[in-house]
Amino acid sequence: MDQEVTSFNAARWNELCVQLAAQASRNCGSAHDRYQRLFSELVDERLRAIPEVHHTAALEVAYRWDYLNPEGREKALQEFDTGGR
Repeated sequence: MDQEVTSFNAARWNELCVQLAAQASRNCGSAHDRYQRLFSELVDERLRAIPEVHHTAALEVAYRWDYLNPEGREKALQEFDTGGR
């Protein structure tokens, strides 16, 4: 079984977040809301590969790069659609 699947390495996760943030930044067209959505979706994909018991620690790291959970992304999209009203 893959080591990353059975355990959580905070240093490796931090490095991964740096890479995911760079990837999202390259693809966002300088729009922060788009960056935030792209980065958050990439993080969510990677979270599936680690045990749920480690998700809180992983998300604490991801929040440093403006991670938004799915509910937060939906709320931000709704606010954008209504012009922040």
